[in-house]
Amino acid sequence: MRYPTPALWRIRPLFAHDGDTVYAIVDRGGENKQQETWRIRLKGVFAPEISPPQEGAVECQRFVQEWLARHGDGSDWPLMLETFRTPKSDVDIYTLGRIIGVITAADAAVLNDEIQAFVTANGYPGGIGS
Repeated sequence: MRYPTPALWRIRPLFAHDGDTVYAIVDRGGENKQQETWRIRLKGVFAPEISPPQEGAVECQRFVQEWLARHGDGSDWPLMLETFRTPKSDVDIYTLGRIIGVITAADAAVLNDEIQAFVTANGYPGGIGS
């Protein structure tokens, strides 16, 4: 059995949809310096939903947006996205049209860990899948 290697991408965040979904431009590289906008579902994060609104949804969205701004280092591609693939087919894993991933800053801060800790510390309900 083969175990696929997670893929790493440079990203430029656009905005936080909510506490567990981020829109970002992904540097796909290559000759044409291809870039795409992806919806990223933060792996292992269960934050309250914006719609229909749940308690803490706005606070979680704000936390993520501020984290993204705080960890921008002034470069074109300030963050890294790790995505995951299925073991047998080596296909990227998606849920509800969002690629599953972990976002890390240059200082090794991990958005996924910090937003989930924020959700837990505040006792907010988890959203879909929690």
